[in-house]
Amino acid sequence: MKKEVQIDLTEFIGPPSLEEELSVERKILEVKEMADIDELKIITEGLIRQHFTQTRFIAKCLERVAQLEAKIVSFQHKVKQPPATWIEKMFIRQD
Repeated sequence: MKKEVQIDLTEFIGPPSLEEELSVERKILEVKEMADIDELKIITEGLIRQHFTQTRFIAKCLERVAQLEAKIVSFQHKVKQPPATWIEKMFIRQD
C-alpha cells in the first residue's frame, strides 16, 4: 500500500512581492494590446513548451522530496527484524 505524502507548496514559494505582481500585470497588458496573431501564436507556443518543461521538473522535484521524507521517517522509526532462521542465515541473510 502506497502512502501519499502531502506537501504544502506555500512554504516553498510564499506570496509574490508587489514588484512581481506588477510585472506580471504589465506583461498581461502587453499581450492584450497585441494585434499580431502570428506573434501571439509564437508566444503561446513558447509558453506551452515552458509550462510542460516546468511541470515535469516540479513533479520530479516533489517526487524526490517525498522519497527523502520517507527515508527520514524510516530512519526515525527503525523496524527491528526478527532473528533469522538457520535456512535464512545459510541462503539469504548475511547478518
